[in-house]
Formats: sequence, C-alpha cells, structure tokens
Amino acid sequence: ATITLALGANPASGTLSGTRTAVAINGVATFADLSVDKIGTGYTLRATSGLPTVAVGDTVTDPMRDVIDGATALVRLTHNLAMIHRDAERSPYPERLVYGGHVVGLAQASLSRVLPGMATVVGWHGCDHTGPAFEGDLLSFCHTLLDVAPAGGGRLFAVQIEGCAHREGGPPDGEKVLDWTVLAVAP
Repeated sequence: ATITLALGANPASGTLSGTRTAVAINGVATFADLSVDKIGTGYTLRATSGLPTVAVGDTVTDPMRDVIDGATALVRLTHNLAMIHRDAERSPYPERLVYGGHVVGLAQASLSRVLPGMATVVGWHGCDHTGPAFEGDLLSFCHTLLDVAPAGGGRLFAVQIEGCAHREGGPPDGEKVLDWTVLAVAP
C-alpha cells in the first residue's frame, strides 16, 4: 500500500516538507527526510493509505465470492468425526453437509480482504450457521463494522459477518448460511 503523511494537529501553523508518500514494504513505510518549518510542541502526523475507510455501522460486501471445494479433505485434516460431513447417506439433505469450519475459514479470508492490514481474529462473540452449505456452493460475504477500540499500538474491531450460499434454484440473493461476530486486531 502507498502511505501518505500529513500534519494532523498543527499548533504552530507549520508546513510539512520532504517526501510525504512512501510504499509500505511488509507493513512498514519509511520517511527519511520529513521536517516542519516552525518550532512547536504538540504536532501530530496523520497517515492515510488510500484504502477504503469503513465507519462504525457501515456494511461492506466483498466483491470476491468463493466456491466451496475440498470439503472432505478439510474434514479429515481437522479430525472432524461427524459422519454428516463425510457420508452423504448420513445427511438429511440430498448431499453431504459441508463442515461449518470450512465456511468460517472462507469468511475470515473475506474479512482480510475488506479489512486490509488485519492481523488476526482474536475472539468470537457468536457464530450461528443459519443454513446448510454444500460442496460447490458459491459463497458471498457482507461485513458490518460494529465497533472500533484502541488496543495496544493498534485497533480492535468488532465485525458481524454474514455469509450467503448461491446455488442453482436458490434465492437470487443467496441463502443465508452464516452469522458470525468476531473481534479482530489490526495495526
């Protein structure tokens, strides 16, 4: 990402000079020649990345949708013993039910696309699988920012993630399959 610096608080009406734009490499942007032309205390810098900003209450739809595949392999890798995820004959549906962790993993990947710089999900407030998901479903995700709070040197985000499965013969907007509220940290 390209990072641009500007003066935030400017108590002495100074002017920021030097190279004010730099490309972040591994999350770090370096500014070697900045100066302010007037002496003063209380100056602050404001950094912007050109990435979209999201305000509390805003909902962002991830433009990238994802297809569920490799479902039985994930069930084996996670040692999930529920036969409903392994054997289609054990499912009350016409096909094998996808493991909920698969849908959650795709939802977290989607969150990392709409919340650039997210470090990790550190907690869950709730996770409801509101409908079935099957291999081959096309999933879409909407993310609503519920709250933001400072945390150490970064920020803690509360985000509600809603996932919908799009399949042949289903509703045009998809069938809701996930309602997940997470706490995520970002620098």
